[in-house]
Amino acid sequence: MTVRTLLCVAGLALLAGGAAAQDLATRWRALQRALDGVDDRGAAASPMPAPERIRQLSGFLREAAAPPDTAALLEARNRLGSTFLASFEPQRAETEFNQVLQHAPSGALDLRGHALCGLAEAAELRGDRESAAELWLRIEREFTGTPFGDVARVARRRFDPDRPLRARVGEPVPALGAQLDHQQTARRLEDLRGKPALLVCISAADPDGMGDADRVVRAARAAGLGDEQMLAFAIEVHGRDLTAVARRLGWRMPIIASPDGFVGEALLTLEVRGVPATILLAPDGTLLARDLPPRRLRELLGKRRG
Repeated sequence: MTVRTLLCVAGLALLAGGAAAQDLATRWRALQRALDGVDDRGAAASPMPAPERIRQLSGFLREAAAPPDTAALLEARNRLGSTFLASFEPQRAETEFNQVLQHAPSGALDLRGHALCGLAEAAELRGDRESAAELWLRIEREFTGTPFGDVARVARRRFDPDRPLRARVGEPVPALGAQLDHQQTARRLEDLRGKPALLVCISAADPDGMGDADRVVRAARAAGLGDEQMLAFAIEVHGRDLTAVARRLGWRMPIIASPDGFVGEALLTLEVRGVPATILLAPDGTLLARDLPPRRLRELLGKRRG
């Protein structure tokens, strides 16, 4: 084989590799849209249930013929790990996050920060508070000045030996910084003071859970609670998709995105470990109850009105 032939073969191989990489990136973008509940035109589509998300992500990773440090594969592993966390499968989540840390370049802060936060959350779900505390401390130190460092700083408050694992009934709920809702309005927990308030946490990828949460919201409305006295948080959804979630549920209350799931600042501060979740607050911000069924919520709100 001549030098010219060798060069031609090498060139063709490079072209093929470039085309394969481009095809992988295109398929990943399409899968991301499906995961986020957006169709090819950018319109809202039906949310993908967690089991289907796992199946789609696992299939993408299994079928991809690319080096393990390929950005699309690492992003997919982080998404899969987060889905396992939301499904309360911490061991499977850890497998994906460890793969990301093993193969992601040292400068890929978003990929590595996401994976480390996921490992810390998985350790908490397993009940390994010592490992979780060490991971949160590492994240706070290595990612100072980034959103990951801010999340870790909030998370580490839970490991104060003088503080209970979560706010108890009769205690004030921790303050939460201003966050933009689906109408780009800044919302704070303090804005709800003066009347009873309901916080609702949902997953856009869990239609059944959203239905359960909607029944609680309807019970609150029937008991006289207005939309201005309710605030919702949606995990596994980005800000641009919040309007579609609000339209799908018919909710007029403010909805705030928590795209990082249970490691997002809001859910960490509120110490939410599963969805759907509801938190009833007294007019002074004291926690009255968590996860009340609709009938009990109506009774409690009725007594407070009476």
